[in-house]
Amino acid sequence: MWKETLGVFPLAVAHVVNYQISERLIYRLALPYICATTGLFQSSQSIQDGLSRDLAKILQKPVVLGSHPLDTTLKPLLGDKVETSMDLVLKRTTRVLFNVSVSFSLQIIDLVLFEIVKFGNSVSRSMDWAFTLMVLVFLLTYLIPSLMLFMTTFKLPLLARLTNLISVRNRGIVFVLIFVCWVVIFRAFNVLATSATQAAEYSQFFSSSLMELTLLGVACLATLNGMGSISSLFYLLLKKHRVVKKTGIARSVETLHTTDALLTTRTEQLEQEPSNSDLKNELKALNQIKRELLQDIAGLVSNYKSQQFATTIQGQVSKVGKLGFALYCLYKIINIMFIKLPVIYLEQFELKAAKPDTQTADTLSVTIAKLIARFYNTTYDTDRLATNVSFVFSIFLFFCSFQSVVITFHKFGKLLPFKSQSSSLTRSWFFFDLVVCELTGVYLLSTTFLLHTQLLSTELPDFDHDTSFVDVWFDKCFGLGCVVSGVGLVVSEQIEKFYRDDDYLDASVYDEEALLENRGKLS
Repeated sequence: MWKETLGVFPLAVAHVVNYQISERLIYRLALPYICATTGLFQSSQSIQDGLSRDLAKILQKPVVLGSHPLDTTLKPLLGDKVETSMDLVLKRTTRVLFNVSVSFSLQIIDLVLFEIVKFGNSVSRSMDWAFTLMVLVFLLTYLIPSLMLFMTTFKLPLLARLTNLISVRNRGIVFVLIFVCWVVIFRAFNVLATSATQAAEYSQFFSSSLMELTLLGVACLATLNGMGSISSLFYLLLKKHRVVKKTGIARSVETLHTTDALLTTRTEQLEQEPSNSDLKNELKALNQIKRELLQDIAGLVSNYKSQQFATTIQGQVSKVGKLGFALYCLYKIINIMFIKLPVIYLEQFELKAAKPDTQTADTLSVTIAKLIARFYNTTYDTDRLATNVSFVFSIFLFFCSFQSVVITFHKFGKLLPFKSQSSSLTRSWFFFDLVVCELTGVYLLSTTFLLHTQLLSTELPDFDHDTSFVDVWFDKCFGLGCVVSGVGLVVSEQIEKFYRDDDYLDASVYDEEALLENRGKLS
């Protein structure tokens, strides 16, 4: 008994260390750094500070964009609270959920490593594995998605009006109702998860929730891969950007200064008449116009810097790398959409006889798996090794296409009837935290599932370890992501083209090849 008790101590220490890593390293440092480098959730003041420095370099003169009225004198006059009690509750809740889920995900990795090196007591490892997995599955399957749905209700116009009439305490009841509805919906997903014959054999070693969560993780990764492949091809090869000139940037800055002057005048008038509702509405509209102008100028500056970078040696090397990545995306799309999926559906509808030993992984993954099996002594067969290689390539594809996926989601977000609120930036940050911890946990559990089935198959001869259904599930979700992304990009581009200014339509379009050959002249 004392051995088991003693064996729990290092595992408890690992839990504490992982929580501190999540809190101090990931939540406080890594997430803010990612948001700062990608421009996510920047305030207008921080956008202005960065733009002022870039504009000073481009226009070769000091550029002062001024302070943002909503962040200084205007916000108190409009009567909006800086941080509501609802925001405080969401902040504390999301922070705890983020740290617990990420730390438990790290603990899963530790336990897998401990199992490999046989560290500690096996009974203690099994107990901690069961406890960690149970908590993590509950968080990722039920609690975090329910909270994300709860936060989404504040963005929909009709539901937002209803929830604003409910007190903070009564909103807890709304969350419980959403939680119950999500549990019912997710349990219905079990019908889809267990429709595959192989799923029943896996369920004897894993709980049904873990199985569902694993398939959900594979589905999320595959769908984002499909969106990333289509988006990367679109933005790298098809999307053309207009040539940005210094004169165009200067005109936009002058428009921003005019809007600033009008904002200052209206703010002074509101100080004299604080109860004037027309002035408040006008100031809110002007503030929104200014923010859109800042975003437009930021886009112009970004395109101008890209043009300058494209003429350098580093830009040429970067273009070659992007072209290679685009070719891989094209290969992935052709291989799945036009080769594998037609065969899968023909076999599913019994229009074609299924081959007993068909390799479901793509050709590139199979080739790499065969090379690994040839040059390294491994106990895994080629089919299972190819599945893992394909999964690693999928994660690589997701990270390389992350920017394109973010831009695509931003385009889709403009098409949705979300309500803009003063606290939307803060709540979007909370929502982003939940998305990060959800994806991190789901991806880690999906990878652990694939690896752990291999460990089980080596020790249990009767275990059926055919993972082909994972590949089929991945291919179907990849195809769904491609279709949704393609249709969404076409629709959003048509809408943007309809509302685009004439000045934008008349502007020339730049091509990096022309810039590299000095045919694109910048004023």
